[in-house]
Amino acid sequence: MVCSVTVILSTIYYVQVINFSVLLKDLGVADPKSIGLSMALPSIGVPIGAIVFKLTTRFGAAAQIVLVFICFAVGLGGIGIAPDYKVALAFAFVQQLANGIIVPALIAWTQSKFSFEHRGRGMGWWASSFFVAQFLSPAVVNLMRGWVGNLQGRISGLRTDCRRVRRDGRPAAPARTTGAFPSFPLNRQPRGPA
Repeated sequence: MVCSVTVILSTIYYVQVINFSVLLKDLGVADPKSIGLSMALPSIGVPIGAIVFKLTTRFGAAAQIVLVFICFAVGLGGIGIAPDYKVALAFAFVQQLANGIIVPALIAWTQSKFSFEHRGRGMGWWASSFFVAQFLSPAVVNLMRGWVGNLQGRISGLRTDCRRVRRDGRPAAPARTTGAFPSFPLNRQPRGPA
């Protein structure tokens, strides 16, 4: 259970981190300096998320993980429907806020699942699962291409999955429809260089 939850959450963790620069280019940010700065700005959410983790420890790791799913759903959904890069940056901040909460929350939750004698081995499994997700995240995003069309649509599809996990308490299969946000043209072609 520890490994599966970690792989799912860590795969979502890496979506924005790995794909956001490509999305910024699709939204019209062409200059590498501007892309780098735009990638750095939402990252302020990570240390703020760590502070939120500290402030929410009294509610337990399970509640923090639910909070992370909510932030992932809002962040990914907002990035997925963002009409321009400024809106995408605001929602990327929410995603990064979740990223600041998730690592310490997952570590605390994992340690609570193992007795003291087995925590070293459990953390080894956790670390392996976390970094396997770094490999899996781009693969999952690319698999979703056939279902939803473009990068923004793929990110929105992951947002839908976060909502389904949060409701059911179990992971869901990727959404196969483009109807998650019917008013937004998910199958539009990315814009060319600005």
